[in-house]
Amino acid sequence: MRDLNDIMEDVGTRREMETQTERLQQTAQRSADTFMKKMENMSPQAYLTAVYGSMLASLLLFLMGKRSWSVFIGLWVPSLLNLGLYNKLLRPSENK
Repeated sequence: MRDLNDIMEDVGTRREMETQTERLQQTAQRSADTFMKKMENMSPQAYLTAVYGSMLASLLLFLMGKRSWSVFIGLWVPSLLNLGLYNKLLRPSENK
């Protein structure tokens, strides 16, 4: 049978874990907020430049015979386009 000290240790451990979880959630929220602020400050031209740059890099890698890297870089294009569209949805009336 468990004694009172074991139960108190378990309660203390749970509180420590809850505190750690809360700290991690706060850190994640701050990181997400920082990312969103940086994303909001980027102009649509920056996204298009990144898209064209990744397309060009993918093409050059393909022509150099590095097919795997070419595909890897080429897969960035739709992600970057989606980030640009998401940014536009966040602030549709602003044009930078």
